[in-house]
Amino acid sequence: MQLARLEKDIFKLFERDLSPEYYYHCEIHTLHVMKEVEVFGRAAGVSKHNMKLLRTAAILHDCGYLECYRGNEKIAAKFAEQILGSYNYTPEDIVTVSGMIRATERPCNPQNKLEELMCDADCGYLGTDDFLPMADCLKRELEAHGESYTDCEWYSFELKFLESFNFFTKEAAAIRNDGLAKNIEKLRKLIEDCR
Repeated sequence: MQLARLEKDIFKLFERDLSPEYYYHCEIHTLHVMKEVEVFGRAAGVSKHNMKLLRTAAILHDCGYLECYRGNEKIAAKFAEQILGSYNYTPEDIVTVSGMIRATERPCNPQNKLEELMCDADCGYLGTDDFLPMADCLKRELEAHGESYTDCEWYSFELKFLESFNFFTKEAAAIRNDGLAKNIEKLRKLIEDCR
């Protein structure tokens, strides 16, 4: 597996071709997901090989945005299937990576532990101090694609999502649930302040 070369090539592709209107689904989000798969994967005790597969899925999971805004996961999975052979991934590894990418489509429906870890990493920011700035980036991105929210509407939308959210793995829950609870409280205060 030529993971370092893949990472370099994908970030060049993002730099060259990703729409500047992707304020959230951009290199920063991809880097965050890459970090989260490492944190959650180590906590889960995944093998070195599976950690590489998790990192690969994290690098590629939003490549579909290079083509379209909706339904991007299927496109990213197909892209992974087309290119990973040239980076010395086995057919079995390609199927595994593709499955992890497909699992991130909302609502997430992971079928195994690696897919669960990938879904958790994709939403790991919900339990971090980066939540509010990243949520603001998501709001700007959605507005660039035709949606519109007042601040209060956005905070309410995010609060509803966070209150119904659960991590799939016990590892991610143990690491991020306290932060998730803090972010729920921050949103409640912001809603109170804007009324």
